[in-house]
Amino acid sequence: VAVGANCTLDVDFLPLAAGTRTATLTLNDNASANPPVTLTGTATDVQIGPPPGGTTSATVTAGQTATIALQLSPVNGFTGMVTLGCTNAPPAGGCSASPTSAQISGATPVPFTVSVTTTARSSILPMARPGLRRRMLPATQMAIMLLLALTVLFFAGPWSRKSRALRPILVFSLLLLASCGGGGSTTTTPPSGTPAGTYAVQATATMAGATRTINLSITVQ
Repeated sequence: VAVGANCTLDVDFLPLAAGTRTATLTLNDNASANPPVTLTGTATDVQIGPPPGGTTSATVTAGQTATIALQLSPVNGFTGMVTLGCTNAPPAGGCSASPTSAQISGATPVPFTVSVTTTARSSILPMARPGLRRRMLPATQMAIMLLLALTVLFFAGPWSRKSRALRPILVFSLLLLASCGGGGSTTTTPPSGTPAGTYAVQATATMAGATRTINLSITVQ
């Protein structure tokens, strides 16, 4: 730097936690005196938690909605916009924060809620396919008629060329009807809905590229 000139130094402050931090900046030059410069920075933050007397857990029956009240508490004078949300919803369920964003200014906590939805479980017992009984009855009747006709051809009258030609056709038709008119089948619908259990849902608060989370314990019965 020329005599009488000046320059600008940029110092980045990247705190890992909220609070006040101090540092010393020392310049080495050829001047007779190099006084150190003391730097002070204050890190602000936001904390998520339940209000006084609140809880971070809830128990619901599948099909119901669990609603948990939370609040944002500014640390060291934080001000700004915070985006709210949630992740890790239970199977066949969902979660949402209300409101989805909040403006923080001052020291007063900002309330919000997280709602976790679930789906009622249902199952269908095995049932025969509709219309199966109706299809089997005509097939049985036709099989009996073909069997009678085959008996008549074997035992009644002389063996003409026409009757000998019809016997294989009648036998094949009888076998075909027997294979198509077999026993019925059943179909089963697997259970649906939110399974019973305890799930860890995360409420999130994002501001200036940083995200704060808190775990919510949701028990589904």
